Amino acid sequence: MIAKDWEKALEIKNEMFKLPFQTDNLLKKQTYWLVIKTISLSQELSKDSYHTQEILSEIMKYARITDTQLTSAFIWASSKVAPTWKLYLDFMLWVNFDKLKEPQQIEKNAILIAKNLLSIINKEESTTSYFTNWIYTSSEQNPEMPYLKYYAIKLLIKDKNIEKAHKLILELLQVKQKEFWVWHLLSSCYQEKPDLQFSVFCKAISLNNKPEMLRGVRQDFMRLLIKNEMWANAKYEIEEIIDIRKSHGWQIPEDVRENLYNQNIINIKSEKVDYRKFAKDVEQEFLQTLPKAAIAITKIDLQNGYAYYITENQVGGKFPLSITKGTALKVGDSCYGYMTKHVQKNFDIIKSVVLSKDSHSWLKSFEGVLSIKSSGIGFVDCIYLSERIILKNKLTNNVKIKGLAIRSYDAKKSKEGWSGIIVFE
Repeated sequence: MIAKDWEKALEIKNEMFKLPFQTDNLLKKQTYWLVIKTISLSQELSKDSYHTQEILSEIMKYARITDTQLTSAFIWASSKVAPTWKLYLDFMLWVNFDKLKEPQQIEKNAILIAKNLLSIINKEESTTSYFTNWIYTSSEQNPEMPYLKYYAIKLLIKDKNIEKAHKLILELLQVKQKEFWVWHLLSSCYQEKPDLQFSVFCKAISLNNKPEMLRGVRQDFMRLLIKNEMWANAKYEIEEIIDIRKSHGWQIPEDVRENLYNQNIINIKSEKVDYRKFAKDVEQEFLQTLPKAAIAITKIDLQNGYAYYITENQVGGKFPLSITKGTALKVGDSCYGYMTKHVQKNFDIIKSVVLSKDSHSWLKSFEGVLSIKSSGIGFVDCIYLSERIILKNKLTNNVKIKGLAIRSYDAKKSKEGWSGIIVFE
């Protein structure tokens, strides 16, 4: 039974080390669990609680915690009572993170640790790299947890590991492109590239229609605009921040108030940045980081606004014509599609399409007389046409046709060949 008051926890603490820990592992585990759970549930604890720190320290001295649930409880208890970030890290160094196997436990505890580190860490301290690396690795192993990735990125940025942070952000963008906060994170990676950072802020602001969510982005954007002496644009952001905060009864940040009365700003007219216009620069930069796949256009549906395609592996799909940016596609075109993966459903989504300057080696045009066999299949020279293709296009024997074929493999003959996928006429 879990103790309901602190005095009971102290009684348990005073008795626990009289027990035969070295000879009864089950008893040891149960005792640890009881004490740590009491600590984690207590509503009376504060971070200056000496007795609580003493209990956790004594547990650390006697045995390395290996039970999964106990590990989780220990992390939670430590986060409540550690008075300094150093003692908190000491507690965490005792945790066997390998025991956290279930994705939900990994996510819950990694985020808890990250939140504590972000709030109390000394920027010059490198000890946090151990935890940052664990959270980073956990986020890599659990791509279905975007918010775990978020905290991994925040820690990496604080740890000045911009390269790894940038990599994770680009991965996160593949599934969260419409979330302004991911682009806001990306802005931290472009401190040395102000033009690109400007574009990233524009992209972030252009994505969200809830003004109160954008106050942090706008404040960072304001600082960049002032640094670049874009006074009129900076004044617009200042006015937006003030309006948002006043409408919610929130305090106006000191640097916002000060900059409102900046001599370069106070007497000029504010001017809004064309966010969508400048966001295009970083959108193009992002698209170039996506996996690229060679595709062939198999159908254009102008009425519904879709183009259908096939890949070298004969995987088909469709994408909206709107992503072609005005490029007129036609059936048979060789293209490259920049892909992202739908995490939950595990299929590719094409985000951008460009025409290929060269023909794909797995694709070729054909023209000739169709010969239909008794089985229903057909051939144009060495090009195989399935019965489905023949029936779909209402083809007859000895008709002259042309179309598009894809490289295929004939399992019966154990050799490569060509299969028609489109018939033009």
